Amino acid sequence: MRAYAGSCGQIPAGKEYPEITIGDTDQAIRSQFGRFWAYIDPVIVLALLLTTDPGHELFERSIRPMLLNHCVSCHGEDKIRGGLVLSTPEGLAAGGDTGAAVVPRNPDASRLLEALEYHNPDFRMPPDGRLPSSTIADVKRWIELGAPDPRPLGMTIESPEESALSLEHRLDHWAYREMARTAPPEYPAAHPIDQFVRQRLEDSGGTPSPPAEDHQILRRLHLSLTGMPPTLDDLRSFAETTPVDRIASAIDELLDSPHYGERWARHWMDVTRYADSNGLDENTAFANAWQWRDWIIRALNDDLPYDNFVKMQLAGDLLPATNDRDIARDRITATGFLGLGPKVLAEPDKIKMRADIVDEQIDTIGKTFLGQTVGCARCHDHKFDPIPTRDYYALAGIFHSTQTMATFNTVARVLEQPAAHPQTLAERKKWEQDVSDTEAFVADLQKKIDADLQDQWLLKLPEALEAVAQLPHQRMDREAEAFDRSNLNQDFDHWGPGIGVIHTTRPNELQFVEWDVEIPASGRWTLSFRYACAEARPVRMLIDGKEISSEVIGTPTGSFMPDGQQWVDVFTTDWAAGPKTIRLERQVSFPHIDRISLRPEEIDHETVSNLKRISKELNVPFGFMNRLHQLHAWSSEANGDPKVTQAKVRLVLTQSRGLSNTNAEVNPHDNVDDEAKRQQWLVQGPFAVTDDERRAVNSSAFKKWHSQRENLSRLRESEPPAPPETISVRDETNIRSVRVHARGDHTHLVGPEIPRGFLKVSDHLVPAPKIKINSGRLALADWMLHPEHPLTARVMVNRVWQGHFGVGLVNTPSDFGTRGGTPTHPELLDWLARWFIQDGWSLKRLHRLILTSETWQQASTHRPDMALLDPDNQLLWRSHRRRYEAEAIRDAILTTSDGLDRTMGGSLLSTANFAYVNNDQSASNESYEDRRRSVYLPVIRNDMYDLYSIFDYPDASVSFGRRPSTVVSSQALFFLNAPLVLEEANRLAKSLTNQSDDESLEELWQRVYARSPKNEEKQRALALLNTLDRDEEPISAWSGLIQSLFASSEFIYLD
Repeated sequence: MRAYAGSCGQIPAGKEYPEITIGDTDQAIRSQFGRFWAYIDPVIVLALLLTTDPGHELFERSIRPMLLNHCVSCHGEDKIRGGLVLSTPEGLAAGGDTGAAVVPRNPDASRLLEALEYHNPDFRMPPDGRLPSSTIADVKRWIELGAPDPRPLGMTIESPEESALSLEHRLDHWAYREMARTAPPEYPAAHPIDQFVRQRLEDSGGTPSPPAEDHQILRRLHLSLTGMPPTLDDLRSFAETTPVDRIASAIDELLDSPHYGERWARHWMDVTRYADSNGLDENTAFANAWQWRDWIIRALNDDLPYDNFVKMQLAGDLLPATNDRDIARDRITATGFLGLGPKVLAEPDKIKMRADIVDEQIDTIGKTFLGQTVGCARCHDHKFDPIPTRDYYALAGIFHSTQTMATFNTVARVLEQPAAHPQTLAERKKWEQDVSDTEAFVADLQKKIDADLQDQWLLKLPEALEAVAQLPHQRMDREAEAFDRSNLNQDFDHWGPGIGVIHTTRPNELQFVEWDVEIPASGRWTLSFRYACAEARPVRMLIDGKEISSEVIGTPTGSFMPDGQQWVDVFTTDWAAGPKTIRLERQVSFPHIDRISLRPEEIDHETVSNLKRISKELNVPFGFMNRLHQLHAWSSEANGDPKVTQAKVRLVLTQSRGLSNTNAEVNPHDNVDDEAKRQQWLVQGPFAVTDDERRAVNSSAFKKWHSQRENLSRLRESEPPAPPETISVRDETNIRSVRVHARGDHTHLVGPEIPRGFLKVSDHLVPAPKIKINSGRLALADWMLHPEHPLTARVMVNRVWQGHFGVGLVNTPSDFGTRGGTPTHPELLDWLARWFIQDGWSLKRLHRLILTSETWQQASTHRPDMALLDPDNQLLWRSHRRRYEAEAIRDAILTTSDGLDRTMGGSLLSTANFAYVNNDQSASNESYEDRRRSVYLPVIRNDMYDLYSIFDYPDASVSFGRRPSTVVSSQALFFLNAPLVLEEANRLAKSLTNQSDDESLEELWQRVYARSPKNEEKQRALALLNTLDRDEEPISAWSGLIQSLFASSEFIYLD
């Protein structure tokens, strides 16, 4: 046994606890890393329970109604089939004749889930039909959370746990009473927070702790306000400021830092369940969710008053019109809060889907802004708080009148809209119309000019063709199917009219094809292939038996059909005249190859001279003659058809002479029977007109065309930025109230419609107005933000207090109901709430107020006398010692090593919007290797970044008011093995090796701990360096030392 002196700020000091080791893992680490362990705290499993258990909420909201409506009629105490009782906690735990109904945290072993999923045809429940996918998903998630059941043993599914607090008795609970108007006590302290705290501390027989050391306060400030430790420059600036001003000056500087918004946005993202994907059944990407996240960061940095902050997220689209375009953009973006929740996108019952979306919105809004678990009233009156079901459906009408989804068709999509002022949208629309009209006008003029030129050239075509036929043709094109040797198949019938390809016939053998070619003249030649492939099928290429490349023509072109056919240059080199053999081979399936081409870099001078002579004689442009010269080898682009062959040339020649038939031999695979395609060839082939050829006409039509084309260029250059699409909401055209859904079932409506409205719990202080226009979201925000509302300001000041102290004045930040915590300092909470409102809802000034108090600046040192009096530190006699969150740990490592990219804003998500973020193994396609701050890394529901899962990152599918903080062995292993830690330790080590040991250790301790090393720490560090053979590998030795410091409690905990 050993005594733990409350070092984590969680264990009551001075009590005896058994020492827990990690067995073989612990010994292996100690053996391998030796003195590293001197800096790493022993790994003790201390799982802190969530103060607001999402499993309990899920049970009340979904599991209990499911059991009651679909299970207990056959598996209740009155009728027990299969030995299974589902109406009591004991029955759920015991299971039935076939095994355990529920195995906590093991859905695969839980027979209840197996029966509900209907995968086993012999084991399906309920027998009258499969339950909705969303209900089954809730059961699975409930089991993953440990299948928590809030009912005491012996209580049935139907019986109430206790009488709910009625509206008539709401004043019996502190949160529904008027905020007190108490002045700070007349205690001899300069700061109002200290007056409240120290008066109560003294009344309880306690004394405060002394102030923390300056370096500890500086680290606290940086990590509390920006989520990053101080840099060497920060330390120097702090030291150079006069002692009396340095803390206040540092607070102001950090509040002005853009990184403040990043830090506190991350807190808000926990509460508002931010994610970059949908999760649940169809985990599609929310590729524009980052617009909302970046707005949160901007709003906090700008100190947007909290009342406006709330209004914009609930009803930004309904606020009065503004001429400020940035504000108009932000108002649309802010409403993304309502659309970010997870949804069962393939739910076949669309009415149920809408009801579930509304339920998720109400649940999140209640917790986020009011600290109320309103979602528990969907199926029945709230069992503990004064929230009747009627109030739930009054709120539901507001959100049933709000459009969240663009479509409910499978797979459904969340609504996105341009984030822009209406005038900006109108300007963009006008610009698009002007461009479209001008493009059409230019195209019509160009078509007329080109038609006149083509008619002239067509008259000269017979002589031109006969002339160029006498010239040598250096470019060599060849149908791929005209190979010399191959085991591939030829196909002229399945891959598009006029397209012959070679493709695989024996996929399990080595596939190959060879062409023998004759290079007519020495020079630089380029080899090209025209192919189509819907997937990557790279082939090996050899020339005269020598490998040129292990992978060519491997890029997918989009399809195997003609629209996928593309030319690609694969090889350019200097070749001597003579024979060559080109070989392609691949062990498995080949791409579909249509043509092969060899072309010289330049046309020889004699050919150019002849073409110029002919063009002069025939009075046609040189370009036309040059294109005809290449005609025999010309092929269309991937999206063009048909290919031009000599047979087509002869046919066009015949038609141009007005003959009705020809003796020309036409290849049966050449598609020439379509006049439209012939005309397309005329435009895209030799008859394509260039700008120079149009300019030579110098007609009035050309001058007009040229003028309008310049106008079009100016228009395109003046393009206004396209407004970004962002997740958002808007009012439905059909504004409506809804009826009560009995037991939450949308198919069982009872009573009349409940008028849209709000919770009656605050009617005695803030009478709820009737909603007369639109959905009522703006009226809802106004009701929440009334200065006498008993919940809104209390909830927010408590969240800010928790952000700085680690625990709020109320330790259940999202549940101020009767099952939540009670305030440790109720008068202080009310004084802060009223101060917050009267000060204009400024969050930055609230931060400054809290951080300048002596209460916040206390040391975290354990004191046995006070630990006996107040083991949980509810009297705030010392600072709470707590570990950083996952993101702060990562950012601290990157900051300390100078490896952090501080670029702000934008998205790191690689998946396209609404595409699936998971591959076929259900693993995320996303990468987390970027060096930017953690707030910008993708948040993928159902597939968490490994670092996040190790350090208690919350489930992004639900609102989290306070993260748990566990200590497990994998956290220590992370610091010893994670690539991030190894790379950054190595980076920092390289910057230290050009100094003396004393200088390096001084800089290292300043970077990591914001202080100088003590003598004994220096000696231990030098001993470790020597143990790690620093003479042989100095970087590696210093890197090992740095790893041990990264893993230390002083680095990852706030003292």
